[in-house]
Amino acid sequence: MLERSHLESYICYCKYQKNLNNKTLKAYRIDLMQFFSWVSPYDAYVSSTHIELYIEHLAKAYKTSTVKRKIAAIKSFYQYLIYKEYLEHSPFEKLQVHLRQERLLPRTIDNYTLSRIFSAAYSDLRESQSNNHYFVSMRDVAVLELLFATGVRVSELCSITCENLNLQNQVVLIKGKGSKERCIYISSPPVISALASYSALRTTIDSPDPYFFLNRDKHRLSEQSVRRIICRYTPTDAARFGVSGIAEELTQVAPMPDANTMDRIIKALS
Repeated sequence: MLERSHLESYICYCKYQKNLNNKTLKAYRIDLMQFFSWVSPYDAYVSSTHIELYIEHLAKAYKTSTVKRKIAAIKSFYQYLIYKEYLEHSPFEKLQVHLRQERLLPRTIDNYTLSRIFSAAYSDLRESQSNNHYFVSMRDVAVLELLFATGVRVSELCSITCENLNLQNQVVLIKGKGSKERCIYISSPPVISALASYSALRTTIDSPDPYFFLNRDKHRLSEQSVRRIICRYTPTDAARFGVSGIAEELTQVAPMPDANTMDRIIKALS
């Protein structure tokens, strides 16, 4: 099959010329391999009829948003084949794809549940028994404060480097999808306080990674680890990860440790 033979060159094109991240490349590869597997029993030439049948096949098994993403990946691949002159015509020519997607309001977390999350996190910080436990708890608090106050994506939060954070000016540089950058200004005192306290500990850690949030092994905190952090402090009946962000400030939180406590922890971690 002609299309399958150009898959790797297309992935390289997306990586080095379109500057797509590894997760997007992985999704493209999976979507295209799934399409190749489905279409292989048919004729070697893929027509618009095949695309229509494949859309019907996907619609029976996936949500509309997933179907649209998979079809978009295939369409982009054929545009690449036309661009490289491997094909003269695309099966998407004169093909109108209309997939009606239900629009839902974003999920939110009520104040009561959110207060329980922060109460559990600050309680764990207050009751920490060792320096390492304190460091992890302080990191968790900083992660939760920044995540819920700004609404950044989990992947964006994990990609924040020490240089991206300017606590003096209360601004953090976020690198989002497509290498797009944006600045987020932080005005919430609890968020600034949590970030400053964690930053004081972070500067003492000798890590090969430049990232601000580190795991126990002193490497970049993964997206999955952030989800575990949320799950750890979230009531089991309210754990949800699709939240776009809540700009609510919680007042019933434990106070930050005093200067003497911070100095003791910093010296122990140095």
